[in-house]
Amino acid sequence: MIHVDNAAVWKAIPAAKVEAEAQKIAAQVDVGSTDAQVGVEIVGTSRYGAPVALVTIMHPAGQALQAKYGSLTKAAAACGHEVKSK
Repeated sequence: MIHVDNAAVWKAIPAAKVEAEAQKIAAQVDVGSTDAQVGVEIVGTSRYGAPVALVTIMHPAGQALQAKYGSLTKAAAACGHEVKSK
């Protein structure tokens, strides 16, 4: 029987690689004619401590851009990521 230590596996993911990929996604975000900036924040998950990147449209219209045009979803897809809703 093989036992996988999930916590150790998640902690082994280098935050630098996660951040680099998030920066690629952020660079692809189309904010239209707004003066919005796109930010990246790296946090750790509470469950395993794995690095997680949060890509955010930092503008009052950010949520509307995502809801109406899927700006973040399209940017992630352009970088080869599959985005699914829960």
